[in-house]
Amino acid sequence: MGIITMGSNGEAVHLSREEKITVTREARSALDEAGWFVGRMPTDKAGLLFLKGGRVVQPDPDRLSEYQTHDGRRRGHWPTSAGILSAMLERYNKPPNPEEGI
Repeated sequence: MGIITMGSNGEAVHLSREEKITVTREARSALDEAGWFVGRMPTDKAGLLFLKGGRVVQPDPDRLSEYQTHDGRRRGHWPTSAGILSAMLERYNKPPNPEEGI
């Protein structure tokens, strides 16, 4: 399984070899960083917004007590997908927690 970059809009033909390498390297780096982040977050924090000083931020998983959290609801709710979340948790060896509804 992989991710496609430079393929949805025909942009690859307009990039040099070096630019293509840069796009691929940056995409892999971003995915590695996201995997590291998701792997360190507690499952009960999945889907929450983290706020510091009233602004949404990406939290430091080691300092979660320093942030306010918000579940993203305002006149409704954000859609969730148990299937996507289960696949993500399985990928990072975190079993779904039935008590959390996931």
